[in-house]
Amino acid sequence: MDIRRKAFKSHSDEYAKIADVVQKYAIHNAKVGFTLKKFGETNTDVRTPIDSTPSDNIRLCYGSAIARELLDIVHKDETLHFKLSGTVSTASYSMKKGVFFFFINHRLVDCSSLKKALEAVYVSYLPKNMHPFVYLSLEIAAQNVDVNVHPTKHEVHFLHEDSIIESIQRTVEAKLLTNSSSRAFYAQTYLPGSAAPIMEVMGDESEKSVKDGKNKVYAHQMVRIDSKNQKLDAFLQPKLLQTTVDVNSVDAMYQDTNGVLSSGVDLTRKSSNSVEMPKRRSVLLTSVRTLQQEIKAETHTGLQEVFQKHSFVGCVSRKHSLIQHDTKLYLLNSFLLSKELFYQILLFDFGNLGVMKLSTEVPIYRLAMLALDCSESGWSETDGPKEELAKYIVDFLETQSEMLLDYFSLHIKNGKLYSLPLILDNYVPAMEGLPMYILRLATEVEWDSEKECFKSFCRETADFYAMKPDSLPDESEEQLQIAADSMEINSSQLSDAETVATRRQSWKWTTEHVLYPAFRSTLLSPKRFADNMSILQIANLPDLYKVFERC
Repeated sequence: MDIRRKAFKSHSDEYAKIADVVQKYAIHNAKVGFTLKKFGETNTDVRTPIDSTPSDNIRLCYGSAIARELLDIVHKDETLHFKLSGTVSTASYSMKKGVFFFFINHRLVDCSSLKKALEAVYVSYLPKNMHPFVYLSLEIAAQNVDVNVHPTKHEVHFLHEDSIIESIQRTVEAKLLTNSSSRAFYAQTYLPGSAAPIMEVMGDESEKSVKDGKNKVYAHQMVRIDSKNQKLDAFLQPKLLQTTVDVNSVDAMYQDTNGVLSSGVDLTRKSSNSVEMPKRRSVLLTSVRTLQQEIKAETHTGLQEVFQKHSFVGCVSRKHSLIQHDTKLYLLNSFLLSKELFYQILLFDFGNLGVMKLSTEVPIYRLAMLALDCSESGWSETDGPKEELAKYIVDFLETQSEMLLDYFSLHIKNGKLYSLPLILDNYVPAMEGLPMYILRLATEVEWDSEKECFKSFCRETADFYAMKPDSLPDESEEQLQIAADSMEINSSQLSDAETVATRRQSWKWTTEHVLYPAFRSTLLSPKRFADNMSILQIANLPDLYKVFERC
């Protein structure tokens, strides 16, 4: 007792603390009468009647000025399993030193996180450095409350604290909005001869918020972008380079950006006048409708909303890009997403695809030989001579040419390839993959079963059209120019570097302004995207606020 007595301050300070605690318990337990007076004195400092109300006891303890500006709060959340009751001051009342006291399971405690959250609500309503009056009683399951935070048991934490506090914020905010439309702010009196006042009485804008039914958005919940906004560079399409292949070099098929097929293969984007768009026709094939229904049945509702309301942030690489949805930042695998997008378009636009004509027809035999010469084909001597296999591929695809042209706009005639399907406007697949695509059409598509045939053909075609990982050098155009100025590379190398830089600019524009708008408007996100690393959440604004609050 001697040690505790030494920690005490003056008698008046200790009595003030006791009176403060008694007042708060008198407000919380309004049905019970409380009386407090100093020893030896006849006058009482705290006196509340029996069967009173919290508002009446607040008037007795804190004055009638506060009592006239009180709002009763009652809320019950079945999801988070808590009850809330209490009284808070309106937006028209403020004091220099705010009064916050909380009862959790009928015990007076401190909760700094709840106090900070409620101050954030009032900061938009009260003058600077002014504070409200808040009394709240919270009932939570006892097993969800952690009382061992402070040695005196004066401070507590509880389960789902962030969610419960956010719910309380919304409740108090809604109550303030419905009772603050009559607020008025008076301007200072103008001197004689001055211009007429801009406004003498300004109504609070919260009335509009009440009508709209919208709650206040706090800083950590604020979405600072609009997915509907467009950038100016969406209308400045860069020059799309011709993608070509040298038939005399297998390596060039995947690496060369300047070679030209000796047979004259040269794919260019056609203008809208030269793109042939067949008349829309309905699909009656059961196999195709079944595949379409399978796609719809596998749609993930949550991811679908992310894609439909996202804002493009930027390209990390040719394979990965960043998008924002609400307050979350996601890393997306553009290759897997584009592959699924083209597969779905091929099925939902079955028989209605546009035509992408090649400027010069391509011998399928030569494409097959290019593919067989590549190690990726897996050819071995036991498979037979390459020439015979190439001839078989030409003959086999020729037998399927009528169906391929009718359903997929893939035109094969007399052993030559004349056109490819136009799946997505302003998008050209990488022609380096054309030889392997032709080879896989002959070897990987299940031609014997109608449903499996269409499914496997669409998968192979989607894989060919998908945005492949970039194989271009990492040097930027600016770095290459600096190197040229330093005489480290010659003029021909600089020309090649400019070509590479233009190609890089082209695919970045295509990714942002062609692929991702198509993801927003067309793609039905399958459930497997939630598990196969196609989309990863890498940041969340509320979590970042928590990190900075701890710093």
